[in-house]
Amino acid sequence: MTVKRYKLDENDTIQYKGKTLYRVVVVTPFKNPHGVTMQVGDKGGYIEKEDNLPQNDTAWCSCTFDPYPPPGQWIYSIICDNAVVSNGSYVDINGVVCDNAVLTNKGTLTGRGAIIGGDAHISCCALNGIVSIMTGKWTGGISIYGMGKILP
Repeated sequence: MTVKRYKLDENDTIQYKGKTLYRVVVVTPFKNPHGVTMQVGDKGGYIEKEDNLPQNDTAWCSCTFDPYPPPGQWIYSIICDNAVVSNGSYVDINGVVCDNAVLTNKGTLTGRGAIIGGDAHISCCALNGIVSIMTGKWTGGISIYGMGKILP
């Protein structure tokens, strides 16, 4: 039996692309991919279902407070549809992984508006900025920064 490291909070939801997404809340302490110990009660981003973020992994989708006005607000990541984030990967600061996309093998997605979607498969890569990747397989230490789109 897999030990659950988070639960879906049915009282904290958002709507995204017509679907209900649930806030993840830590129920068993673990270290996230950045080595930070997540404590019971810590909140992460929003996912549609547990299949989006395996329970037996260190992968995580985060939530951060943006102190800049007006007014300061929480910034969260999203994982939905049939997308999967696994093997120590990390989605941060308004990152979205959706459709049938996969982020795996310690891949990172950070930056306001960064999206991995379509049938994209990102492995062991860092994406940062206003980046949209909607197709292809990307692997092996590739870093993409700034603004750009890779579409089918």
